[in-house]
Amino acid sequence: MHPAECLVSKLTRRRIINRRGRYDEDRLFGIQEVRAGVPGFVHVKVHGSRIPSRRPLATSPSRSKVAASPTRPARVLDYDLPDSARGARLVLPRANAYITGMRPLVVYSGQGLALADGFDLVRAKLWTQPELMTECFSLVPERQRADLDAVLLACGSAGDRPLDLMMKALRAACFAERRARRELPHHRAIFEPLAREAQRRVVLHITANIDGLTSVVGVEEFGAIWQPRRALTDIARIVSDAKEAVERDAGLLHFPVHGEVGLLADKSREGARLLITIDEDDGVGRYSTVYMGIGRNRVTDVPNTMAFSGFGYDLLSGLVRGAPTVWVEGGVTIPAIEPADFVVFGYGAGSAPEREDYPLESRIPDPSLAGAWKRPDGATWRACCYEPTAGDPTVIWFKRHGFDIVEFKNGELSEAVRRAIGR
Repeated sequence: MHPAECLVSKLTRRRIINRRGRYDEDRLFGIQEVRAGVPGFVHVKVHGSRIPSRRPLATSPSRSKVAASPTRPARVLDYDLPDSARGARLVLPRANAYITGMRPLVVYSGQGLALADGFDLVRAKLWTQPELMTECFSLVPERQRADLDAVLLACGSAGDRPLDLMMKALRAACFAERRARRELPHHRAIFEPLAREAQRRVVLHITANIDGLTSVVGVEEFGAIWQPRRALTDIARIVSDAKEAVERDAGLLHFPVHGEVGLLADKSREGARLLITIDEDDGVGRYSTVYMGIGRNRVTDVPNTMAFSGFGYDLLSGLVRGAPTVWVEGGVTIPAIEPADFVVFGYGAGSAPEREDYPLESRIPDPSLAGAWKRPDGATWRACCYEPTAGDPTVIWFKRHGFDIVEFKNGELSEAVRRAIGR
């Protein structure tokens, strides 16, 4: 790792310089705050133990070492800068060099998370119902009957009755699972390090799961930011929360981008712009974002159908690429920061040819294609794969697109995710 540098060009403007990029902003990577104090003085807030100190410009790395801490709370270093040093570079000591690695973290989870905690929605809860097998699962080829996205699309295309039957069964199974509130050890073991990471950098957790368990655990137990879990919320508040977290370089954002059985949308607001979560089946299945999203549309169209989904995927793209995220409807721009580290788990990317157009896969182009963007230098992309084999199409897809593979066996998912995010 390399030291970070702070160039104080004048008291009202700070420029942060690093070998990975140049940003005219009041923060960079792990530096949470750089602001001017009295004339000739700059206040630099970095990660370490919270110890205020005053040091000369040429600091000694040996005196600046930070005590090991699992959470690395903020440390404040105060540097005296004489007038003659204004415009000079302030080099933070190498002992604090890990601050240059404070990229955002983007984590994408799929149905493998629920499976790891014993909740097999399709095989254990739906396949066991003869009526569903006859009227719903029979609508798709046998090889696709474990693909809930494909089954829901087929039900929606076949008319109201198959889709209503499937939605009723989904509500019953998912709400029963929430009421049971089982241990869910893998959910908790994954959100715990995400919450810790969110104390020192912005973390975006996006899930394709529709059961709502990630929202229950993430929001209620680990403070993830997803207001529709708590109250009636419109898309403007969701965008505002995301912008605030990115600008302060901290916070755990959570987006169930494919909807949830219990996440309802006001139908009078086109595009699922007003949302609230319920935990009891009150028969309003047609207001469910699952019904409105993958129940009535191809998965590829869901980000265009539901505003919160489209914004969630746009935010993912922006953070991973190090580009601004623009919410055109509200005229809001979330500024570009350093490209994020990226972890995917429990998700079968590339497992079937039709998945190339899925929202996640379509946002990660094949780097071998002419003009396609590639994994940014310095960023880590890791995919957790269950007992991967050389011919596994999911493993092949991840490797082709620049991901390193983190292998795991039965019962080891949460440990694999911890390794992938470096915790």
